[in-house]
Amino acid sequence: PTQKIAYGFFAETVLLLMLYAASALLGAAKFLTLADPLALSLPYNQLGGLANVLLNLAALTGLLGGGLYVATGSRGGRQVKYESVLQYGFWLWTALLLLTFLAGIFGLLEGRNLLELPRFLDVYQLIVLFALIVTIGANGLRSPLIRVWSVGMMIALIGVLAGLVQPADYVQDRVWRLLAVGLQLNVAYPMAGAALGYWLIRRFSGVPRMWTDMGVYTVGGLLAIAGVLVTLPPLFRLGAEEISITLGYVALIVVPILYLIV
Repeated sequence: PTQKIAYGFFAETVLLLMLYAASALLGAAKFLTLADPLALSLPYNQLGGLANVLLNLAALTGLLGGGLYVATGSRGGRQVKYESVLQYGFWLWTALLLLTFLAGIFGLLEGRNLLELPRFLDVYQLIVLFALIVTIGANGLRSPLIRVWSVGMMIALIGVLAGLVQPADYVQDRVWRLLAVGLQLNVAYPMAGAALGYWLIRRFSGVPRMWTDMGVYTVGGLLAIAGVLVTLPPLFRLGAEEISITLGYVALIVVPILYLIV
């Protein structure tokens, strides 16, 4: 049954990517003519926000499905823990995807770039995502791949939590937005994706288990360092220009090296 839940996450990921492609293409088509029949019902800013939200949820959904598949497979035939929580979590996540799509169609998304989800859906996402990450992690705690995946997904959770902070001050709002987006895109997703990538390497190349178990820690750590170096300079630029320039130079030199090593 848990494998079916993982396949459900994968199917939703494909559907979200198709919807993202459709919304992105429709948004691009608006620049081809001045006579846009959907200019009022689906303006460009609404489609752009919907595309951003769909792509972000597609990444999260795919990572959840991959983590669940690897975690349950690592149990070696033992009973899956908290199976009912996983099932209910999948249904609640599916409801989130549906509500998000409807919010985008009816123009209920917010105007913060890459953080367009309405506040109540952000809270909903935070609760369901936390429950799923903890439950999946509990089923594969002995696996180094799931440990790195769990750390990455927890950082994504912190990014969602940071996105809930909406100070009245414009500069502070930019700081929290950059922090929320940077943690998710630059740190969390690469780490969780690397863990799943190492599982694929072990599955299809026949490399020793020890190689993947040790390698995923090294690569996950390097990706985290690179992600932090990419995320920090824009934050300091808002309040300390010299620090921002220094970190920017460090990131310019170190990050490509880290990615080449990975």
